[in-house]
Amino acid sequence: MAVLSELRYPTTRLAKVFSGLLAIVLFGIVSVATISGYLLYQILKPARSPATFDLSVMMGHPTTFSFTLPDGTQREGWFFPGLRGAPTVVLSHGYTSQRADVLTLVTALQEHEFNVFLFDYTGHGTSLGVTTLGYHEVAELRSAVQALATRDDVDPQHFARSGLF
Repeated sequence: MAVLSELRYPTTRLAKVFSGLLAIVLFGIVSVATISGYLLYQILKPARSPATFDLSVMMGHPTTFSFTLPDGTQREGWFFPGLRGAPTVVLSHGYTSQRADVLTLVTALQEHEFNVFLFDYTGHGTSLGVTTLGYHEVAELRSAVQALATRDDVDPQHFARSGLF
């Protein structure tokens, strides 16, 4: 008890130096933890700016295709048809990006008669939530491929994935 009293009201020079250093260290720890927490929040929940598009005027004649995620929620994507039964390419956008950002690749793939599918991962574009930096996004991609494989205009044996995730 005397040690705590000496730290609270230091009387010796050594106790004054030690309590001052202890206060500086504690302030540093709290400051680093606060800044780290803020930066982690900024990384996991980036600013979203969802783009809205009118699919009826888009080149490539896309259609909306919905699929169910492992947690039971619905996700919507754009399916750009190519040659019937041709391989399907699922284009994945990058971190802090969205499906609209890879539309230029769709044109090139459709010219070679591939089917192309785009969707927004959790926390990006039109999808709400917090990103897991790829951990749960793998399951979202699997769900999309499984749902696309049920379409009659898609070859369920030929899928490709391209992107940054």
